[in-house]
Amino acid sequence: MDGTQSRPAINLRPEGLLTDRSPVLAIRFGRGRTGGSTMLDLLVQLARAVGREVVVGDGDRRNPSLAGFYPPGMPGGASQPRSDEVPDVKDWMPWSTA
Repeated sequence: MDGTQSRPAINLRPEGLLTDRSPVLAIRFGRGRTGGSTMLDLLVQLARAVGREVVVGDGDRRNPSLAGFYPPGMPGGASQPRSDEVPDVKDWMPWSTA
């Protein structure tokens, strides 16, 4: 976009979001301190506000931000791998072909 085209308005009210009931996988990766965990937290809250089932996973054992927002072992809490070792992370990921 060159700045002259208008963008569609985004409805941030819960009733205007997530009307399609298809499963969604949201993954945040990359360097820290960029707001990614905060954005995923917002998406989790919005999805839950409209009645979506949300499974939270935090694969970063060294800086578990999402697990801080959603403590493991609590209802709706984040799941985490046993450690940050590659075999444990691969076992934790349900789509792993390990």
